Amino acid sequence: MNIFTDNAGFYPTKPETIKKMLGKLKRRPKFMLEPSAGKGDIPKFIEQYNEQWHYSRGDMDSRLSSALSIKKIHVIEKDPNLQRILLADKMILVDTDFLTFAGDNKYDAILMNPPFADGDKHLLKAIDIIYNGEIVCLLNAETIRNPYSTSRQYLVEKLESLGAEIEYLEGEFSDAERKTDIDIALIYINIENDIKSILFDGSEDKASVYETGHINENELVEHGTVSDLVARFRLTIESGVKTIMEFYKNHTVLKDYLSLSIANGATTSKPEKLTERVTSEVNEFIDSVRKDFWMSTLNLKEVQERMTEKKRNEFTSELEQRAQMDFTERNIMTFIMNLMNSYKDIVSEAAVQLFDDITKSYAWDANIHEKNRLYWDKWKTNDVFKVGPKVIIPFHSSAFVDSYSNGWRSWLDHSIVRKFDDIDKVMDYFSAGTKTTKLSDVISDGLRSNFTSGLESTHFTVKIHKKGTVHLQFKSNETLASFNRSASMSKNWLPPSYGKTSFDEMSQDDKDIVKAFEGEKSYSKFFKGGSQIMARGKSFLQIAE
Repeated sequence: MNIFTDNAGFYPTKPETIKKMLGKLKRRPKFMLEPSAGKGDIPKFIEQYNEQWHYSRGDMDSRLSSALSIKKIHVIEKDPNLQRILLADKMILVDTDFLTFAGDNKYDAILMNPPFADGDKHLLKAIDIIYNGEIVCLLNAETIRNPYSTSRQYLVEKLESLGAEIEYLEGEFSDAERKTDIDIALIYINIENDIKSILFDGSEDKASVYETGHINENELVEHGTVSDLVARFRLTIESGVKTIMEFYKNHTVLKDYLSLSIANGATTSKPEKLTERVTSEVNEFIDSVRKDFWMSTLNLKEVQERMTEKKRNEFTSELEQRAQMDFTERNIMTFIMNLMNSYKDIVSEAAVQLFDDITKSYAWDANIHEKNRLYWDKWKTNDVFKVGPKVIIPFHSSAFVDSYSNGWRSWLDHSIVRKFDDIDKVMDYFSAGTKTTKLSDVISDGLRSNFTSGLESTHFTVKIHKKGTVHLQFKSNETLASFNRSASMSKNWLPPSYGKTSFDEMSQDDKDIVKAFEGEKSYSKFFKGGSQIMARGKSFLQIAE
């Protein structure tokens, strides 16, 4: 990877230039956005300076006093290679394209070194999304000096109307990490709004009667697809922010009559304190909603079918970082496509885990797992085995007495439901995407109806024993063979030639192992059909329809 040859518009910001940018700040910003982060030079500089200063309490560069107040930094970057660098450095990546960024959070400062080619569009976007804060931007000086396009002309007019400060720097990048002799415009914009300017915009002294209007069911967004989720997210954000603003607009009148958590400490007579209070409430609300909606992506049918319990837990533990990404169709689809691209690895990992659970893991009854093994001849010094055509799985259930029939009914613990669902995910993959009659549903229905034998899911015939075990008989020998192959290959129990060489071309030792494992006929059929078994089924892209 060459971050320069692969990205012609990427010019990293050198430390001395970052100091000049920070020196422009006149306030004490706490929440910053870097919308063209590159490999993170600006946020890294700020974070490292803060750490060094707080550790040593040494002399402070007067230009950097504002940097010490910055407590949280969001970044945006379009280049996938640079995104990986940012994430590896634990940066909070909130989007991948600033020009389409919704900008719900309220930032105190935006420091930016956008691509020189369309820096005008990036700066106009920054002006559009910041409500009360400062912008420091590096632009190609020609963007200002030669406003030949409509966008550049509009930017020049906008900068003039905002009273922007423009300083021209000659040769600023001539000794930078990536060199260029073009002149740079260092632009500072201070946008000041107190919350009252929008709280009471258009308000009248005369009180009016509040009309609820009619709720149109067609306006309610249903659950299900990516577009639905994004629409619901936008509606929730807009409604919530509006509610917060309305509350603060009326809190002086209502605070004695309404008990709302948002009201704690709300009363203040100072506009700057009220602005800070409302900004904080809005950002906390947006973060909370965004986290919930990112979590809701796990409920999409196509994600559930491919996300194992382990991966779901990993996603949940990483949600703090994931939840900072803007909740847009593009970002959701990127997440889903990444899941799709890694699906083979996810299933391979799940297959090995399931193999271990069935045959030897502590998670299963020690008296049962030996019955699930079929031993075959040793390879080198390993005691090797595979899963047999019939396996016994211990399970846990909760039971209660039906007072009407004096019978018993039961339902599965949620943890064992997830375990059975993971079994289905693995077997779906190795059976090339057959539509699943869920194993957990079959067992749950059998327990509730008191039918415990003669049950069938897509991949198994099922018999339930009330002592707490379920007997599963594989319906497809090919599915079982594929499962055993995947686990055994992952454990290096099969020779390197397995799946790459025909049986006749194998060494005698390798032939002996293959014969013991599955037999010449089964292997030849596998080799002829190709060593990769891929799942078929609906494309992930269909969920957006």
